[in-house]
Order: sequence, then structure tokens, then C-alpha cells
Amino acid sequence: MSPPASRPGMDAGDAPRAAPIVSGSSKVFYATEDPGVLCVRFRDAVHGGARSADVPGTGRLREEFCFYFYRLLESHGIETQLAKQFRRRPLEGNAALTDSGILVQRLDMVALELITRFVARGHWADAHKYPLFAPGVVFDPPVVDVCLKWSAEVENVEVRNLRGWRRAVWRRLQRTPLAAIALPATTHRDDPRIGRDLALALHRHSCHPRIRGRLVESADEWEDLRRLSLRVSSVLAGVVSSCGWQLEDGKFEVGLAPGAGGRRFLVADEYTQDSARVRSKRGHSLTKDLFRNRRPDSEIRDGYAQLTDAMKRLAP
Repeated sequence: MSPPASRPGMDAGDAPRAAPIVSGSSKVFYATEDPGVLCVRFRDAVHGGARSADVPGTGRLREEFCFYFYRLLESHGIETQLAKQFRRRPLEGNAALTDSGILVQRLDMVALELITRFVARGHWADAHKYPLFAPGVVFDPPVVDVCLKWSAEVENVEVRNLRGWRRAVWRRLQRTPLAAIALPATTHRDDPRIGRDLALALHRHSCHPRIRGRLVESADEWEDLRRLSLRVSSVLAGVVSSCGWQLEDGKFEVGLAPGAGGRRFLVADEYTQDSARVRSKRGHSLTKDLFRNRRPDSEIRDGYAQLTDAMKRLAP
């Protein structure tokens, strides 16, 4: 298995030194000399189970997995965000993977996340979410689940409904150290599950500027995304199965291809060990469930490295 890779500065490799233009919890996007190309660098941060932490080495392992998986998708005729040219020259071989990250096209992102589920885990099986399936139930055919990429703090209805002395007690608690255990005035909502008709309505009428105009324009586009989710997951399932492992679910986002030629969806942002659930023959996780279950950093890196090495061997 590959050892954790070193992370040189932004002046390393082929990517130019630049200030970040978007800095998130798990990735940083940098400008390049080509306005249509960005360099994305994956952080060592891992999130899950209502916590986050740095696990050294996992950022580069995710970068390599994502790059080689995108190469594999391209070989199957599935377009991805990988940059097609850089510094006015075609990218050949591994030229889009630098010491500083992956070179990708600048895209208009669609505010949807596509999830293909082969086995019941997570959202529809966890006791603290929506336990409507027993964990481990196998879906045949697989289920395509779509959620809206949105999050916000919204009004806590329980607080709004407090009356009389209860309201007075709540207000007093807010001014004391006990505020941390009192009902919050707002509650966090994110990534609601949606269907085709709601996606079309939100695309046309949403009051949220990051949602309106950023979903799908027709029922045909919705079906295109559903088929794309199944195709992408089928390619990954083939890699996982060839190693004797099981793919339980996987998720990704899409962006719109730049230029003329109509609206074409490209696999975008990232598809990594943090985006899927993969288990070994013995049922041991090789992906982010390791972090959710509070396994040691060395075990997390080992699981991620096994998947990265497999993808590097099998990708063209």
C-alpha cells in the first residue's frame, strides 16, 4: 500500500503559485494562468458523525483516487471535470495530476447531489435519521437518491411555540452559561431529499439565489442525471468487485460543460473515499465509515490507501 504522500507548497509541480479563490473544509481551489482551469487541492480533513479532524495523508490519497477514477470514467465515455488543456497544450497521461493538486475545468455547478444506493446505510437506515430500512438490506435494482445542495439556519419551531413562564425561563437561560444546553433559537437544516417535480419547480421559482436556475430545466434532464448516477456507480462497482469488495453506496455532484453545444452534465467536484461506502470481504469499512466509527488514524489511512492503490492499478 502507498505511504501517506507529502504535501508540497503551491509552487510545486505544474500548477502556478496563486492565492485560493475558494477555500472549503475539505478542498481548496486555486486559480491558474488559464482562466478556464483551476487547481484543486484536497485537505487532510475528514468529516462525519457530527465531528471533523485532520487525518494526515488522506488528502493526497483522495486526490489520487479522484483523479484516476475520473480517468476511468472518461475511458467509459463519461465526461468529468478533469482539465482538457493547460498552458495552451494538451494534457496527456497524468499531466492533470500535479504535486499541488488536480487541474480541473471551471464549471457552473448544479445544486444537486446524486446518490446511488446498493445497500441500505446512512440516511435511510441510521437510527438518528430516517430508519425506514434495516441496515444492510440489499437493493435490487439499486436506488437513485437525489438531494438538494443547500444548508441554512432556520427558526426553531419548539422555541417559537414557548409561551408564558417557559418563554421567560428560556430567555433567562440564554444569558447564562447554561445556554449551551438550552433550546437553540435556530436549528440547522441541510441537503433535503427531492424528486423530479420539486427540482423543476425550485429551478424556476426558488427564492434562494444559489438554487434558482441551478437545477434541471426539464424532465429529460432529470432522467439524464438519474442514468448518469447509475452509470458512474456501475463503473466504480466494477472496480470494487474486482478486488472482492462491496460497494454499498456512492455520491457525486455535476457541473455544466463550458461553451456551446447545449447543457451537458460533467461529473464534478469530487468522488473519493469520503463519497462512498465500500466494505471488504469481512465486512470491514475501507471508507469514511472508519472515521465515523472513530477508528485510529492509521486504520483510516490504510483503508483509503487500499482503494487508491486499486484505482491506480485499474485506471487507464
